[in-house]
Amino acid sequence: MTAKKYLSELENHSTRLKQKEEQKQMLLAVATSVTQRMSSTKVQSNSPVDRVGDTASKLADLEAEIDRDITDFWYKQDLFINQIQMLSDAIQMQVLFKTYVQFKALKTVAHEIGRSYQYTRELHQKALVAFEKIHADILAEKKAV
Repeated sequence: MTAKKYLSELENHSTRLKQKEEQKQMLLAVATSVTQRMSSTKVQSNSPVDRVGDTASKLADLEAEIDRDITDFWYKQDLFINQIQMLSDAIQMQVLFKTYVQFKALKTVAHEIGRSYQYTRELHQKALVAFEKIHADILAEKKAV
């Protein structure tokens, strides 16, 4: 596994979390918009439908899943920060941190560190190579999985 792909896992995790939060909001909307039928016709059914109960149950399960994912995200973020901080070059650390922990575009990173975009791209590549050298064992293990 490449350093870039490995470090991108954090943003992928963040994206999944955001999507689950959106799903939670949709379930909340469904739960609050469910209304009782106003028809006077009574229909006998073998399986009563409890939309509110089902939605509340799904919502509770989703919230528990989101809580677990948030914990995993914070753990992974802390791990990545510590791994990035093992680099010996401070500017390379900044580039990787801003790119893979703060999810900033390289153009934004270049502006923030006061360097040209082209130079920042070169720094980024050098930082990834340095990261791969330091963490070759982790990347090899991830590749095997």
